[in-house]
Amino acid sequence: MKRVKEFIGTFFIISTILLSGCVENEALNTWNNQIDIANDYAIKGTDYITQGENKINNGNYEESLSLLDSGIEQLNLSVSAGEKALEYSGNTGMDFLTEYTNEYVDNKKELKAYTENLKNYAMVMTLVENGKNIDPSFNATVSLISTAENTEEYSDAIQLFQRAKDNIPKIKEYIQNSVTYGTVLGLDVYVEYIGKLSPLMDILEKLCNEGIEWAEAGINNDQEKMNTHITIYGNLVDDFSQALGNLIEMQTQNPDLQREVGEDAFSILTNLRDQYKSAYEDHLNKAMEHKNKMKEIENAHPDKFKPKE
Repeated sequence: MKRVKEFIGTFFIISTILLSGCVENEALNTWNNQIDIANDYAIKGTDYITQGENKINNGNYEESLSLLDSGIEQLNLSVSAGEKALEYSGNTGMDFLTEYTNEYVDNKKELKAYTENLKNYAMVMTLVENGKNIDPSFNATVSLISTAENTEEYSDAIQLFQRAKDNIPKIKEYIQNSVTYGTVLGLDVYVEYIGKLSPLMDILEKLCNEGIEWAEAGINNDQEKMNTHITIYGNLVDDFSQALGNLIEMQTQNPDLQREVGEDAFSILTNLRDQYKSAYEDHLNKAMEHKNKMKEIENAHPDKFKPKE
């Protein structure tokens, strides 16, 4: 991933003698002050965004989100300060300054758009990673329950059912996170599909509870309780099969919920991932274009600019 620091506008201020009582230099002084404020916000924002980029590069997508939000907030403030500077640029007596300030503001706007798309990319990747966690955990839970059903020793069956039950809270957490971020991204079909996993997990949890009760009744040689729990267990299995069938049918009928060859996530996620990646790269390149134009103006007026001390 490209680093945002390479694309942020270089920080320069006007170097000129300010004459007291001169209107154009009062405007220049105000311009300098506003750009200084804008620079401070941009530097803080860039620091947050760089930290977010590092999180993404390390695969910690969800951890990047609050950092990117902070970066966006700081860039918003930078843009506002830059736009205030723009109001004074035309009164400084330096015609090139308006063009320069426009490039400055546009640079920050592109960096903000970059960060917004990068944040959305990170949310999509969080969904992809959640899917990688949900699938094996779900399959492992079902496998443990199946093994418990066929275990002759009641004590062993209890342990297997309990292990399966212990998996469920974490899977529900993955599901809830997926629903939350999917809703933010407007992925209605995905959210509907993932939402159908929660009732399945509820059924699996009830199966584990009934299985444990059945095995405990077996240890106590209470056949009546065993029969009661077996009946309830069987009804739950039917409920699970029906719910799972509905889920599979929804996936079969919707191409967005299927996986393309070589992909480990739904098409709706991989397509969105690629869209946001393309968008954030585009905005970053545009930010560099504005930075380069700023540099051209600086080079054309070397006596008017100096680095910020």
